Amino acid sequence: MDFKILEKASETLQDKLRLDESALDIADQFSFRPDMHGSHRYYTEPYKTQWGPLLEYGSFTALPKRILDQYTKIECASFMGTLPELGRVWVTVDNKLFLWKYTSAPSTSFPNEVAEDVDAISEDCEVYDGISEVIVSVALSAPKPGVFLDTVKYVLVVASPVEVVLLAVTCDEQGNNFKLVPTAYTMPSDNVAMVKVVGSQSGRIFMAGNDGNVYELDYSNSESVWSALVDAGGEHSRHKCRKINHFAWNWRLVHILPPFLKSFAGEEDSLVDLAVDNVRQVVYAITAKGVLSAFYLGSTGTETTLFLSSFNVLDAARTHLTVSRSLPEGSPKPESFANTTAPGFNVLSLHVLPLTESKKVHVVAVLGNGIRIYLSLLTANRGLFNYMPGPQQQSGNYSVPGGVEVAYVRSPPSPAALRVCSNSSGRLSSASAPDGIQSAGGAGAGAELENGSAPSYMPSQALKVSSALYSQGVTMLALDKQQHPDELVCLFEDLVGRAHLTLGLPPAYQHPSMREGVCIGLDETTSGGKIYAIKENCAQIHFPDVARLRAMFAHSSTPPNSSIRDASHHFDTSLESRAVAAGAHQAGGGSGLSWLVGQDGDNTQSAVTPASEVPVVFGADALAMAAKPAGTGFDTFDLNQVALLGEMSWQHLPCSSVSLQRQFLVLTNQGIHTLRKLRPADVLYRHLAHVNSLADDQCRFFFSSFGALEASAMCVALACGLPCDAGGSANSLSQAAVIRRPLETIQMRAMSVMLGMTQGPTYKTLGSGPAAAATVMQDSRLVLRDSSVEFVRSSAHEALYLVASRILRPLWLRSVVQRDLRVADSTWTLQLIADVRAPLTELLKLIRGFFSTAVSDSKQQQQDYLASLSSRASEDMVTRQMLDQAQQNVNAERVLQLQAKSVEDASINALYRLVTKSLQALSFIEVLLSVSKKWKIEVQWARLGEISFKALVTSPRVHENVKRLVTALINDLNRSGNLNVTDHVIDWLTRECSFYFTKGDRCAYEASKLLAAIQKQIKSGAGLGAGSRQWQELQEQARQCAQLLLGTAQYWRSLETVRGEDSQLWLKCTALLELEQAGRDGVVDLCLTAARNFAAPDEATSNGLVVRRNAEIFDPRTTADFGAASQDNFTTPSDESNTWEQQLYRDSAPLSEADRAAGQEACFQCLVQHILTVGTDVRRLGAGILPSTLPSGENGDPLEIAQSAMYKMIVKAVHSCANRTFHALLGDRLLRDHQNVLLSVHSLHVEEYLASKDSQLLYSYYHRHGEFVKATVLMSGLARSEEDVEIGTRIAHLHKAVTSAEQAVACSASAAECQHMTESLIDLKDTLDIAAYQQQAHAKLAEEFAGYNYSSSTAGRARYSEGQRRSLDLLERAVQRSRLRLLPITELFHEICLPYKLWDLCLLILHVSKHEDSELVNKLWRSLIYRVVPEEGLSEESRAFLSMKRDPSRIEIDKRHQQTSAKFESSGEWLPTLELLVVQLAQQILQSSDPGQGQGLVSVGVAAFPSTLVLEELEEIAATLGICAAAAGGPVAGEEAGAANWTTRCFYDAGFSHGLLVESYIDIFDRWAGKAPEKLLHILSATVNVLLRWTRSAVELSIKNEASTRQLVQAARSGRLNNWIERLRRHLSTLGARKLSSAGTEQLNRAGKELAEVNRRVTEITLA
Repeated sequence: MDFKILEKASETLQDKLRLDESALDIADQFSFRPDMHGSHRYYTEPYKTQWGPLLEYGSFTALPKRILDQYTKIECASFMGTLPELGRVWVTVDNKLFLWKYTSAPSTSFPNEVAEDVDAISEDCEVYDGISEVIVSVALSAPKPGVFLDTVKYVLVVASPVEVVLLAVTCDEQGNNFKLVPTAYTMPSDNVAMVKVVGSQSGRIFMAGNDGNVYELDYSNSESVWSALVDAGGEHSRHKCRKINHFAWNWRLVHILPPFLKSFAGEEDSLVDLAVDNVRQVVYAITAKGVLSAFYLGSTGTETTLFLSSFNVLDAARTHLTVSRSLPEGSPKPESFANTTAPGFNVLSLHVLPLTESKKVHVVAVLGNGIRIYLSLLTANRGLFNYMPGPQQQSGNYSVPGGVEVAYVRSPPSPAALRVCSNSSGRLSSASAPDGIQSAGGAGAGAELENGSAPSYMPSQALKVSSALYSQGVTMLALDKQQHPDELVCLFEDLVGRAHLTLGLPPAYQHPSMREGVCIGLDETTSGGKIYAIKENCAQIHFPDVARLRAMFAHSSTPPNSSIRDASHHFDTSLESRAVAAGAHQAGGGSGLSWLVGQDGDNTQSAVTPASEVPVVFGADALAMAAKPAGTGFDTFDLNQVALLGEMSWQHLPCSSVSLQRQFLVLTNQGIHTLRKLRPADVLYRHLAHVNSLADDQCRFFFSSFGALEASAMCVALACGLPCDAGGSANSLSQAAVIRRPLETIQMRAMSVMLGMTQGPTYKTLGSGPAAAATVMQDSRLVLRDSSVEFVRSSAHEALYLVASRILRPLWLRSVVQRDLRVADSTWTLQLIADVRAPLTELLKLIRGFFSTAVSDSKQQQQDYLASLSSRASEDMVTRQMLDQAQQNVNAERVLQLQAKSVEDASINALYRLVTKSLQALSFIEVLLSVSKKWKIEVQWARLGEISFKALVTSPRVHENVKRLVTALINDLNRSGNLNVTDHVIDWLTRECSFYFTKGDRCAYEASKLLAAIQKQIKSGAGLGAGSRQWQELQEQARQCAQLLLGTAQYWRSLETVRGEDSQLWLKCTALLELEQAGRDGVVDLCLTAARNFAAPDEATSNGLVVRRNAEIFDPRTTADFGAASQDNFTTPSDESNTWEQQLYRDSAPLSEADRAAGQEACFQCLVQHILTVGTDVRRLGAGILPSTLPSGENGDPLEIAQSAMYKMIVKAVHSCANRTFHALLGDRLLRDHQNVLLSVHSLHVEEYLASKDSQLLYSYYHRHGEFVKATVLMSGLARSEEDVEIGTRIAHLHKAVTSAEQAVACSASAAECQHMTESLIDLKDTLDIAAYQQQAHAKLAEEFAGYNYSSSTAGRARYSEGQRRSLDLLERAVQRSRLRLLPITELFHEICLPYKLWDLCLLILHVSKHEDSELVNKLWRSLIYRVVPEEGLSEESRAFLSMKRDPSRIEIDKRHQQTSAKFESSGEWLPTLELLVVQLAQQILQSSDPGQGQGLVSVGVAAFPSTLVLEELEEIAATLGICAAAAGGPVAGEEAGAANWTTRCFYDAGFSHGLLVESYIDIFDRWAGKAPEKLLHILSATVNVLLRWTRSAVELSIKNEASTRQLVQAARSGRLNNWIERLRRHLSTLGARKLSSAGTEQLNRAGKELAEVNRRVTEITLA
């Protein structure tokens, strides 16, 4: 498929899109000055067209008799108007309101004709009489969001001088089933008559009061949405309704005076009109004297900012005309505004210009003398307000309106011109006139004004206008004829004149034109009454598909030529990557229509119109229904993409369901008249409908009037059925049309006229001037260049592209998939596809029928055509035309003409391909939408990526994505189980989308059907017992299916066919798992066969990619053709090798090394995943679920069968392939999902894989297989690694190494091995202890370092001196080293613990290393103890004691951690810390020495814990505390009545035995022989207390303290106990002879008693 051709055709198509967008803004048309072209004149119709005015009278519908009868009963006043949105006329008679549906009433061609069914007229007339006062105003508004139910489509505002009432309007989507429902929203008007009421699309209601103020009716519902429909009394508090005066702040006195006083203030001016611009969010209010005020509603329409007041448009118009150097021909003279108080200089109405007409002129005011004053909004800095906020600028700073200026003043036609128009055939004719065509002589007096009529330069009161309308280039003025019926003057764009001014010129040289045609729409012969209102019919607004199509057609501005291909919202160059990352949200992109979020079908009502969306219809004041589907209008935040398109473009809008012809409603006191505006295509259709010489002359004149290009385009469009309502009746108001195929006579006639009246392709020599044989018919400007000539394309060629661009405009740059990539963009509906496809199909037939030589893509056929051009055998009309020209030139010119024809044929051929591909793209989208909506199949839109329709047609990447999506769709349909639906979709795709679904895809589908049949047989399970005949047949079928799929796999040579779960390989493997053992074997063969396709020729066997192949392999290329519809029209195979397989799977396309590697990996991934799927079913079996991959034919335990199946697949794969990539992938998946399976395989490959992946799993692997020595070596090596490893991780490794070593010792096969592992075990345990101490050291150092808040930054280092910084740097290095390295014991002791005074760890290290240095140990213990004891005391005794103990020769001083906050006597602050330190450190030392000790069993000392020394120091501290306390008269610290003191408690908590304590105390007493009596008494009391506690526990708790009792008995029997008692008795006796205090004496007596009790208990135990 040659996508370059498609891209080339796309570029030409986009040139035509830009050509249509070159229409001039109306502001640019104003600027042109007087010239010979008469660019601002009026032309009375018919002056040149000969077919009559472009405004045609339609029908008349009389007011119902019921309403006419009420006129006779008028007491006060009556008013009337139209509501086109509802198709109704409102009439008020005093306090009654009549709403008459004129669309259902019988109509006649003229008022004097009588309707047949008069009685039926009154039946469709609603009456409301809920107001007691005279009704003065009625208006329609959209309801406010959230106030009413969705059934309320509009609200009707009814105003009287006393109150304003809000009525809810309920109806269906087409405005039928109309019903008025009173609401609780009623507002008093305070005797202010609201002369004009307007509603906005956002639900806001503005009112112009007769007091000169602008009011707003603000209403809300605070609770229930039902309360607005049902007035359940007492609920008025919920229905808040208020009147807001937006002029209340105005300081002018006139605005606050009562009405009866305003006449004295000289103020006679009053508001006459309000207008709301729902797009630009502006509200205008104007008085009769031209004072204009304007409010800006904010970007969301919820604000109200008065930015303009007291701006007099009449004065501004006079100034504008005065200061202009040269006035346009269409403007009045400045003198005409000299007296603006003269009659006729009153403002009648304001009209908003829609965005589709102008982005520079915003509103027009119509005066009573017919003058139109065009106004432009300005920003605050006086710039033009032409910048609209984008979709991302709903808030923030962007330009807002700040003022107004006059852009142009347009004079009305002169009275003379109107008289000529009235007397000529310029009066409107009815469509029912014969043939609807005026005779050639009908020009009459109009022919005399061929040069146009100058406007009235001095408008006078002779032109008295009572009401007016301006809508999209059409102006209608109702002339008040006083005693006679009003006359309607119609002004409209002179398309013929504009075509003449721009004929053959590029857009840059086109002359602006304000030429307008003039005709009389109604006069005394047709009206018969006074004109009350003029409106444009907007019934199209109730058709969501049509409204959406209009929005898309207008919202289609193309980017600049230089960026159109790279614009992210039109063409994405990374489509393939986005399709892969389908779930990712892509930034930037889409079509800019993020506001089109509505859905079709069941979801239509779920997505309603956003508040920022305004309707796109002719008639700027039209209001859309509430709760309409989104996307049926413009979003005010996304207006920059709106294109300015002329009527020539709009008439070809591809709509086939509703008439798009513009209709105007003129309401008189007799009834309602309809007028319709003829499009040029309507006129041409009437000419083509007749075949005679007169019609031929008219067609020729039409071509000369509009130019060859546009006239040819209209011929092509009519032949394609556009517009759909061309030639229809004008008597209907419903605007409904039927989808119809263009009549063959019109097709033939239109194409024959076009080809007969235009020049064919030609050439011109460069620099030689005009093209050869060029005529005025030629309108071609796009050429293909040769070295010396330019080939100029014909108008027929240009027209084909132009019509194609207009048909495709709504879609061409539109996004296909929403930005979240989940669903189709809501733009795409089935009705939209039908609307576009119908004319596009006809265009394809036209090209095929009338340009048959261009359709062929064969070069040989092109050459044959050029060689046989002299033959007249061809019936091609273009060929005959070329023959006529070729016979006139027999020299070299003939060759150039033939070349020009060939070049044009090639371009038309490209268009044919583009249209064909576009049709198939539309069918493709239609299939997907139908599948998702009708059959509820989820479509994987994400596979397309974020693309435009253009990319869908022209991009090769997107083409591949589409093919993948089609494959996925077929698979999803197969999984749905509805084969009929699948077959239907397959036939549909084959017939309509052969570019995306070819014969090869059909073959793959047939293979899938065969597989599905086998699966169905398996699921039935009938007779599938193991070994049964059915079982054997099933196995044979499964092998055949596997072989069939193997034959398919040999063509899978693109990455898309093997990569991903939606690939062919993946889906087929999943299906094969259903085929039991043969299928599971087939999965292995299929994946390895596919992987072989991606191996280089010399690699096919080197990596083990050798698969057993069967000689009988299915070859899809031998399959018969499934029908001509599957032929690919874009490719013409030149040999047998150019088949669909090569195109689909890129069989012959060379692959890069990266692609080969990716392909192989994808195949291996697929194989591994499907192997593990069986493992997944194993887990499911645990829940009692029979896995789908294990059919009932395999008998036995399901769990064992599943495990066996998975292991067989693994074994087969491992033996079939030795590729390292495969084994790595298999290991990764087993590691993630089946670790036990991976670890249970005792294989060198597994060991190597685990060694490269996870050492912990390798350790588990060694343990599982009993290789404890390897496990010990592995963990020991990891613990001692030189790499940076956290010390905690190293400790964990050492623990595992110790465990493995213990198991290795237990499992040793020999004594030598046992001895070796035992030694290793001891070494590992010591290393583990040292590592634990290192971890503690690291924690303490890290905590200390963190306290300094020190960092390498300048600020962190500046706080410390140079010496401090060096110390902190060393500390930081110590922290890092202790964290990441396993330090040797010597380094840990001397470089970490000792320098940083970690004395407790030093003692532990000395103990583990069995290093005996009593002096060092004693010093460390004293340093630890007196670091906790405060260095200051309050008493002399304490200070002397501390001074003696803190001798630097005996202890190390640690000032950083020294206890300084407390005093020695405040033992409660530091003593618990000291107790905890001694207990914990003693426990660590003693337990590591003898883990079996505990609970008071320690009976011998340990070198690292000198118990006597520690006890002595603690007792000295305790004794000194006692002395200090006694001196102070307080209690002794740590002493409790009847309990051991705190020193004894420390040793008991540490696990010391009573006997060891007694011996320590006696040794201390002997060493204290020369000390004070109080200290000696303290030691003796403590010793006796220990003995007493020992004896008591031995006697009373002998069962629980067997060890204590046993030690006591042994001490008693050995005599040691008696010796201790005797020595204590002597010492007590000695102390009793010394002088003691009373407290000492009491303590001595208590100790004697306790010793006696000890002696008694010892005697009892000894005797027992």
